Amino acid sequence: MSDHGKTDKPGLGRDANEKTVVACMESGDSAPIHEGTRTVHLPDVRSFGRLEQDKWLAVKNLEESAELVEACKQYLKACDPTDPSGIGREFDDHANCLACYGVNVGGELGDDRDKAKTGWIGHVRDQRRQAMLDELADVLQTVGNLITAFGITDEEVERAMSDCLKRNRRKGRL
Repeated sequence: MSDHGKTDKPGLGRDANEKTVVACMESGDSAPIHEGTRTVHLPDVRSFGRLEQDKWLAVKNLEESAELVEACKQYLKACDPTDPSGIGREFDDHANCLACYGVNVGGELGDDRDKAKTGWIGHVRDQRRQAMLDELADVLQTVGNLITAFGITDEEVERAMSDCLKRNRRKGRL
């Protein structure tokens, strides 16, 4: 395929640089892709390390996925205005502790303390988002390692993604 947007195979296409496989509508397919969906372009993943076809590598994918779930949960808590993980409370505790040693964290000027607290919550949220992204990269790495170890070709991955797209259309998810 040489023209952007035309399909290579049903459910698959290529972007302008002819490298990244993207999901697209099959010709003649009337099922719409819902607004708000997008095609995610993943960076190249270079496999390395222990690349043996065994249970250990499969379980490593599960372990990394579990760590991603936990990082996502921590990030979601940091984004929740009700502050279920107590980030604001921790700030207050630290500010009060510092005040015992004569360090003023806006204690007398309520607005300054509120600004500092808001900044701290944003800082923690950003740290948790980065932790989530780090875990996501670990998942992609272990998936790449599994693909290499099991001798799965790029074409097989493309076909599996096309089949996944079709299954999700049939289930009404797209």
